[in-house]
Amino acid sequence: GRLVTGVLIFQALCIVPMMMMLPVLAGEQSDLLSFGLVLLRALAVVVGVGLASRLVVPPLMAAVARDTPREVFLLAVLAVGGIVAWLVSLTGLSFALGAFLAGVVLAETQFRHQAMADVLPLRAVMMCVFFVGIGMLMDRQILTAAPLLVLAISLAMGVGKAVVAAGAFVVLRFPVPTAALAAASLAQVGEFSLVLAGAAREVGLLSEVEERAFLAAAVLTIAVTPLVAARAPEAVQGSRALRAVTRLLDGDAPPMVDIPVPDAAHVIVAGLGVGGRSVVEALEEVGIPVTLIELNPDTVAAERRRGRRVVYGDILSEEVLHAAGLRSARAVVITISNFDAAHTAALHITQHRFDVPVLLRTRFASDEGALRAEGLDVVSEEFAGAVTMAGLVLRRLGVEGWDRVVEEQLEAHAQLGPDDEGHLGPPPARMAAKGLSKPRS
Repeated sequence: GRLVTGVLIFQALCIVPMMMMLPVLAGEQSDLLSFGLVLLRALAVVVGVGLASRLVVPPLMAAVARDTPREVFLLAVLAVGGIVAWLVSLTGLSFALGAFLAGVVLAETQFRHQAMADVLPLRAVMMCVFFVGIGMLMDRQILTAAPLLVLAISLAMGVGKAVVAAGAFVVLRFPVPTAALAAASLAQVGEFSLVLAGAAREVGLLSEVEERAFLAAAVLTIAVTPLVAARAPEAVQGSRALRAVTRLLDGDAPPMVDIPVPDAAHVIVAGLGVGGRSVVEALEEVGIPVTLIELNPDTVAAERRRGRRVVYGDILSEEVLHAAGLRSARAVVITISNFDAAHTAALHITQHRFDVPVLLRTRFASDEGALRAEGLDVVSEEFAGAVTMAGLVLRRLGVEGWDRVVEEQLEAHAQLGPDDEGHLGPPPARMAAKGLSKPRS
């Protein structure tokens, strides 16, 4: 998600020099002086946006937020957007690009979160209007008049952009699966390209037929990309070709096997996010050996420098699991953020070691029962947050034995079956055994 967002912002900012280069490309300004003026204008826009985001807009928004109703704050946000868009349009750029730069200006202020909250309801409406406008750009006649041209442009832009993006991510040492997923989400034509195409048509760089074919291809890529992105995780997880490419491209990455498996029974932890690090630190605190599985080469190198045993690779790979010492593992903890991949890996592990506890996390407590029915140990983020909050409240209130209450909740929750709804209290059978009645909801 961060990779895709970063590329989208970068490609939007690239429209500034592209728009200013159109007259040069069209031959209207061919001398070196004109080219230098184009660069100076682009630099002036960037510097102006930077100065506005630091010197002008923050004190203005502070004055508005101090002693005015909330409605006035929203009007001020819209006014900043309109004024910046108008000023940018004076340089020859479009209002759309100016509005985008206005958002960049507001993002640099301390009021960005409130501004975003106020604008969000409008965003949904404006996005609907925007995509209605995108759909109206579709010329069905060009699809029948020049179908091969539209198809060629669509493939060149969609596939070409995805390949370039994936290659850039791999060069920047992101894992190949991550690069593939991000590239699949970037295959569509950027929205500002529609503005660029219109400007290119005005200066004669595109003919009418070429512009119509480009717009049709752009609409097709925008429509198809969400479908491709939705299928991408499943395709990436099951792709042997991508795993082969990973091994080929990561020749300089840490090898999978270079540290022997501990003699003592160890715990395998896959994923080193916040949850994974917490588990590792807790196990190390009580002296239990830990083997880590991680797909990020930089993280692998950093953890090895700390003296930890780390196996580089994908937990879905049998070779990686063998290298991590699954046969002698005491338990496996999967904390990777992709739940589908974690679930697949957990079921794969239980097929090789049905006797080893496999713990993974899910988002909702209502999913825990079904996962436990598959023989998995599971913790939901929803329940973990709730029980932590309950313990904190009891502790803040000075209740004695608050830790025992939390421990009982954890124990009861661990016994939920597939038909239970992930509630905090103990199941009805255990409550009846204690002589307790179920409280009314």
